[in-house]
Amino acid sequence: MLHHATTRSLLIDPEADAAAASTTVAVDLRLTPPAAARPPLKGTQPLVYPLFAALGVAVGICGMQLVRNISGNPEVRVICL
Repeated sequence: MLHHATTRSLLIDPEADAAAASTTVAVDLRLTPPAAARPPLKGTQPLVYPLFAALGVAVGICGMQLVRNISGNPEVRVICL
């Protein structure tokens, strides 16, 4: 669908619209800066600490439930070889 202004310029001045159509605009859509502008990575970035904490809590809860079920549930039988 053509924009209203483009449609009007086609009807009024086709040469101006052809010049506007041949103009190329380069847009960089990357979210990170170029490699030269980024500082080198040194160890763990502080932004991932909350992620590590959330994963640690989740793994801890799963581990506690596993130990609780293995040791206390009569339907779970642990066979030691």
